[in-house]
Amino acid sequence: MKYNFCTLFDSFYLHKGLALYQSLCDVGADFHLYVVAFDDKCFTELTTLNLPKLTAISLTEFETEELLSVKSSRNRAEYCWTSGPSVIYHCIKNFKLEHCTYVDADMMFFTSPEVIFDEIGNSSVAITEHIPDGPEMTTGKYCVQFVYFRNDFEGMKALAWWRYSCID
Repeated sequence: MKYNFCTLFDSFYLHKGLALYQSLCDVGADFHLYVVAFDDKCFTELTTLNLPKLTAISLTEFETEELLSVKSSRNRAEYCWTSGPSVIYHCIKNFKLEHCTYVDADMMFFTSPEVIFDEIGNSSVAITEHIPDGPEMTTGKYCVQFVYFRNDFEGMKALAWWRYSCID
């Protein structure tokens, strides 16, 4: 199975995003990583590197009217959080993917992600909860570091709900 991953980062997180990419290469995963570059410097660097399993997406190509309408009311971190589900949506729709998994740019894989996808099976959505009563509970019940959506009715319905909820 080919794993479609997506993420977002700017030039300050470029080294972390490249470590994520390299970790997937190192574990021998059959993957493609779609990256929304949150500044021009990051987009230029990723384009110049011309990595075979990475597609760089410029912010101007990615941003929609809905996202732009809330951008000025969010700080940089909040805008990134708002954009997460839109990154998945953009990749599924524009690259005609059967499924896509959002991963945080500061993640690394130390073994093949196959075991995770074996557990996901034919599910339309895969999400994980934060540790109950952990410090993350102030930012939401679910952890967005690894979120999977299949391009089917149920998956896209859940993704649309999350996307519009984040924009709202």
